[in-house]
Amino acid sequence: MEDLLRARDIEARMLKKSTFGGYVVAEVDEFLDQISEDVEIYVTRIEELERVIIQLESEQKEYEEMKDSIQDTLFAAQRAAKQIVLDGQRSVAEQEARAENLLNEAREKCQKIIQEGERVLKQAHLDREQMIIDAEDEVKEIQDSIIKLKEERILFIEKSERLAKDYADTLSMWRESTEEY
Repeated sequence: MEDLLRARDIEARMLKKSTFGGYVVAEVDEFLDQISEDVEIYVTRIEELERVIIQLESEQKEYEEMKDSIQDTLFAAQRAAKQIVLDGQRSVAEQEARAENLLNEAREKCQKIIQEGERVLKQAHLDREQMIIDAEDEVKEIQDSIIKLKEERILFIEKSERLAKDYADTLSMWRESTEEY
């Protein structure tokens, strides 16, 4: 800072007295000019400092607004992150529930298929048993028929033999009776 007047300089300044009991006018004028110039410089510096203060306050306000905006953004990002985590957890829980439901449905279907398979197998066993019984019945009927056929054949053979013998006897008797004539 230049050598500007300070309040103590003004108070300490001793003005010479004029011969008539007052101060020397030229010296007072020169001192007042110097005070006026220094006051002008002070005013200019004060105005400059006020502009700087206003600019700094404005920048500070902008920085505060930016800080608030950044904090708001950070809080919003934190809330969004928490929400994403919650949504992710909810989604995982929902997916796990869906998977569990699908697994339960698959188990139920498998159980039904197993039950149906067991029912079909049991029915197949019953059908097989019935087929065996029916086959055994048919075999018995065929055996009975064969026995009956054998018996009838034996009877037929016996009758045929008797008839043949009777015919032979009749033929013999007829020959004998025709030979007599």
